[in-house]
Amino acid sequence: MAGCAERASIRLLGRVAVTGADGEFEPPPRTWGLVVALALRPQGFEREELARIVAPELERTSARRRLSRLLWLLRDAVPDLALSITSRRVTLPADAREVDVEQMLASARSEAADDLELALQGTSGALAQGCDLPWVVERRREVTAAVRDAIAKLASWHLAADRPAEAIRVLAPRQAEYAGDGELLGLRLRAHLALGERAQGLAALDRWCEQSGLEEERLPPHLRELVGQLRGERDEVAYHEPRPTAPPHAWQAFAHGCGPRGDRRGQNRAIGVLRQAVTDGTLSRDELRLVEIDRALDEHALALAERLLAMADADSGAVAVRRARLALLSWRLDEAVQEASRALVDHYCEGEREARVAALLVQAAAHSRRADKRDAIASAQEAHRAARDLGRADLELAAELAHGRELLRQGRFAQALDRLDPAGARAEELGLARVELDLRHETARARCRLGELDIADVQQRDLRQRWAELGYPAREAAAASEHAYTLIRAGRIAEALEATDDARDLAERGGSPEQHGWACFYRALALTCRDGMVDASWRAALVATERADVVADPGLVATSRLLIGLLDYLADRPGEALESLHEARERYTSRDEFDHLPLVLAIEGLAHLARGEVELARDATARGLREIAQLGASDFAVGLHYAHARVLEACDRPEEAGRWLSRGNELLREIAREAGLDPMALAARDPLTRALTAAAAARTLDDTPASAARRTSSDRRP
Repeated sequence: MAGCAERASIRLLGRVAVTGADGEFEPPPRTWGLVVALALRPQGFEREELARIVAPELERTSARRRLSRLLWLLRDAVPDLALSITSRRVTLPADAREVDVEQMLASARSEAADDLELALQGTSGALAQGCDLPWVVERRREVTAAVRDAIAKLASWHLAADRPAEAIRVLAPRQAEYAGDGELLGLRLRAHLALGERAQGLAALDRWCEQSGLEEERLPPHLRELVGQLRGERDEVAYHEPRPTAPPHAWQAFAHGCGPRGDRRGQNRAIGVLRQAVTDGTLSRDELRLVEIDRALDEHALALAERLLAMADADSGAVAVRRARLALLSWRLDEAVQEASRALVDHYCEGEREARVAALLVQAAAHSRRADKRDAIASAQEAHRAARDLGRADLELAAELAHGRELLRQGRFAQALDRLDPAGARAEELGLARVELDLRHETARARCRLGELDIADVQQRDLRQRWAELGYPAREAAAASEHAYTLIRAGRIAEALEATDDARDLAERGGSPEQHGWACFYRALALTCRDGMVDASWRAALVATERADVVADPGLVATSRLLIGLLDYLADRPGEALESLHEARERYTSRDEFDHLPLVLAIEGLAHLARGEVELARDATARGLREIAQLGASDFAVGLHYAHARVLEACDRPEEAGRWLSRGNELLREIAREAGLDPMALAARDPLTRALTAAAAARTLDDTPASAARRTSSDRRP
C-alpha cells in the first residue's frame, strides 16, 4: 500500500511536524520515533527491525503489534506522508520527502562559512526533542556532534578572518548546550582577547565553569594560558614546576607534561622526586614505573622500555598502551594494533578518557605503517575529537600529526601541509616544543616533496639544531636524513654526504635501527648522484638494502629496491633495472605510497626504451605524469614531461613530443620564476631529474612547440 505521492517536508529538529499539500500536521508524540527512523533511512526497514526500534522493551509479537498500531496512527494523523507498507517492509521513499536534518547536516559538513551559517540557522532544537527511544537518542548524539563541529569551524573561520565579534555571536548562545567543551571555550576566550574584552572573557569563563562543574584550576594548560592572558598574568600561568613539597600526583602530572614540551631535565627532576616518594611510601612503584617507561619511549631507549615493561603490571590498561607504543617503535605492527585495541577496551571500561586517546594515537600510527589508510585516518580523527572534548591541546596536536603523516604517506603533500603547518604554529604558541618539532619535521618533508627546496633546507637546519638542544638523537637523526634528501635534490652533494654521516652517528647513539637504515639509503643516493662514485654507490646501496630487510620498514625496503633499479639503469642493465623497479612499484602501490612512484615510472619508461619496448615505455611515463599531477611535486613533473617526450620521439610522434617538451619548459620557467632562479640553473639543480631535464631544456627552452617538435624529430636520443 502507498499513501499520497505528494512530496512532504519533514521537520525533525525540535517538535516533529510534516508539511504537505494539505498543510502542516504534527504526528502524535508516540509516533515520533517511527517518523525519525523512516525519514533518516529512505531505503526503509524490515518490519522486524523497525519493530525493535519503536518498541525495544517488548517481545517480538508485542513489538510487531505496537508497530502496526503506530503505523495506523501515523497514516491517520499525517495523510500527506507517502508511506510504502508491505507485509515485510516499511519505507518512506527518498523522492517522497525532504528532511530538515539531512539539509542541515550537509551544510554542517561543509567548510564554507555561508553553509555553516545556514546549518546553525536550521538548528531549531534537538532531534525529536522528548523522544527517548535508544535508536533516536543515538541519532540525536550524531546530530549534536555535527552541530558542535559546525560551531567550532565557523568560529575559527571568523577568528582567522579577524572578526572576533562574529565568533562570539556564534559561540555565546550555545555555551550552556556544550558545557565542558574545552575547544569552544578556548575559541571564545581568544575572541574576547582579540577585542580587548578581559572582563567579558572572565565572566564567560565563570559561567562555563559553573555550567560544566569544572574548577578553573583543573583547566588544561592551553586554557590556563588564555585565562592568564585575560588577567594579564601570562608568565605566571604558563607551565610551572611543582613545589618540592607538592604531593606526588602533582609531580606525576608535571612529568607527563614534560614529554610534549621536550623538557628532559624537568622530566628527570620529576622522576627523582617520585623515586623519593616511593621510598617514603607515598607513591607505588607501579606509578613510578609508568613515568620511567614514558621517558624511555620518548628517548627511543627501547631496550630499557622493554625491561621496565616486563616488570610492570601485565593486566593494567595503562601498561597495555605503553606496550603498544613500544611495539610500534619496534615495527611489530600487528602487536601494536592488538595491544592498542586491548587498551581501548580496558580504558573504555575504566572511564580513562586520556588513556583512550593515547591508545587511539598508537592505533592510527600502526594502521598507517601497515597501509590501512581508512583505519589510520579514522583512528586519527577519533583521537582528535576525543582530545578536543578533553581540552587536551597536546593530544589534539598529536592527532593532527598522525593524520598529516598518513596524508604524506599517501603522497597528498599539499593537503598534509595545509593540516600540519597551522598545527605546528599552534604547538609553538603553547610551548609544546617536542610536538612542534615533530610537526615541523613533517612540514619540511612536504615542502621538499613539493619542490620548495630552499624553504625545506632552512626548516631542516633549524630542526637539527633544536633537536640537538633538546637532546633527542634519534629524532635529530631523522631530521639529518631528510635534510640530506633535500640537499641531494638541490644538487649540494658534498653537504648531503656530511648530513648522512651525522644521521648515521646520531641513529647509532639514539639506538634507532630504522633511522640508521634511512641514513644509509640517503648516503647511497647521494653517492649515486656524484660523478665517479659508482663502486661506492653500489656498496652503500647494498648496505642500505641489508638494513631495510633487518628493520622491516616497508617504505625503506621499497625505496632501496628503487635505488638498485636506478643504479642498474645507469650501468646500462635495463633488464635488471626493470626487475628491481617492478618490485619497488608493486610495494608502493600495494601500500598506497606514491611519494617516489613517479620517479620509479620515469626510470621504468627509460629502461623499457633502452630495450626498444616503446609501447611499454610510453605507458610507464604516461602513468608517471598522471601520478605526478595528483601529487603536485612540480619540479619532478618537469623531468617527467621530458622523459615522456623522449619516449614519444622514439615512437616517431614528433609533434606530440614537441608539445610535451614545450609544456615542460613552461612549467620550468614558472617554477624558476617563483624560486628566483635562472631556468637552466634550476633544470641542472636536482640530480635525480637532471639527466632528463637539463639536456631537453638546453635544446628547447626558447623554442616554440612547432620548432621544438621539428628539432626533436631530427635530433633523437636513444
